Amino acid sequence: IGGMLIAASATGRADGRPVHPDAGARVPAVGDQKRSDHRVIVRYASSSVGESVAGAELQKHVVRLQALPNVIRAQPLSQLRMAVVSLDSADAGEQLVEDLQRDASVELAVPDTWVSAFDLLGSSGKGSSSTAELHRALQAVEQALPAQCSAHPACRMRGLVGDCCPTGDGMILSCCSPHSLDLISLQTHHGTYISVGPGGFVSQVAGPPRDQEKFEIFMNRDGTFSFRSHFGKYLTATEEGVVRADSEQAQDWEKFRKLENEDGTISLESFFGKYLAAEHGGPVLANRVNASLWEHFSMQQQAGPGQRLPDDPALPKLWGMHGLGGFDIDAAEGWKVWTGEVGKGVTVAVIDTGIDYTHDDLSEQMWV
Repeated sequence: IGGMLIAASATGRADGRPVHPDAGARVPAVGDQKRSDHRVIVRYASSSVGESVAGAELQKHVVRLQALPNVIRAQPLSQLRMAVVSLDSADAGEQLVEDLQRDASVELAVPDTWVSAFDLLGSSGKGSSSTAELHRALQAVEQALPAQCSAHPACRMRGLVGDCCPTGDGMILSCCSPHSLDLISLQTHHGTYISVGPGGFVSQVAGPPRDQEKFEIFMNRDGTFSFRSHFGKYLTATEEGVVRADSEQAQDWEKFRKLENEDGTISLESFFGKYLAAEHGGPVLANRVNASLWEHFSMQQQAGPGQRLPDDPALPKLWGMHGLGGFDIDAAEGWKVWTGEVGKGVTVAVIDTGIDYTHDDLSEQMWV
C-alpha cells in the first residue's frame, strides 16, 4: 500500500528513555481471502479519544461496512485505524470508494492497488513478452521479500512483529524494504559530509560519500524524521547537544524536525529544540538555538541496494517524483522494480499541460 505509513508514539521505560507502546504489536492476519478479491483499504480519521474507545469506534465502522451490499468481508487493522473490505466485483469496489469519500469520518479510501498490479497482468503472465517479463519482475520482487517484520528496518523500527511483507491477507506494508528504503547523505555548509564511525562517533569528512556517510531515513507518524546509519544504529541528540549514532531504536531522542530553508537546504531540530550544527573543522553538535549557515545541510539522495536513480541533477527538486514526506508518485520505489529493461514495445502516454519533446531524454522516443 504505497501511501501507508506505520509508526508508533512514545511513552517511557525504566531508564527514562521513551519506548513505543506498540512495540511487539503483531500485525493481524486479516483473513484467508484470495488475492483475486476486489479489496478497498479504508483509513479513518484520528481521534483524541483513548485507544480503547478508538478501537470500539473502528469496530462500529467495520460492522457498518460488513452490512453493505456486495461486501464479502470487512476486517479491522486496529493498530492503523484501517479496515480492509473485500467485495464481489470491481464495480462494487469503485462504488464503495465513491461513497466513502463523502463520509467525514473517512480519511482515505482507495482500491488495493498493489494487489491489482498483479491481478491486471494475469496470473499466467500471458500477453506480450514485455508484459510477461514485467509480471515476472514484480513477482520476483514480492517473493524475494522476507515475510517477517523483523527483517525490514522500517517495520522493525516501528515495533511491528509477525508477518508484514506480506501480512496474513497478502498486503505489502509500506515499511517493507522495497517501499521504505530512502538512502541519503547530509552535506554540510563547508562541503563535508556527516559521517558515522563503527562505535557511533559522528564527525564530518570530505566527499564523495562512502557507506559511512549514508543514512536510511524514516518518516515518523508525528512528521519528524529518524536517520539510521550504515552500522544499523540511529542518529541521536542528547539534551546537552551531544550527537552520536548508537541507538538501537528510533525514539524521541532519535527524532528530528526537518525545516526547509530558502536556499534549498534543510535544518534539523532535535527533540530538545536545538539545531544540528557542523562547526568549521570541528565537531557535529545539536546545541544551537538558531539555524544559521553552520546549521544548513544539503540532503542528497543516494542509490542504495536495489535502488537505481537517474543522473538528473534536478532530481532532488522533483518532489512529485520522490519526496520524503510521502506526497509523491513513488517513482523511486517503482525504479527498484523496473527501469525499462524490457521496455521495447511499451507505450507510455503522458497526460499533462505540456511536454518538452525536444529534450535529450525524450526527443528520440516521442511520437504523436
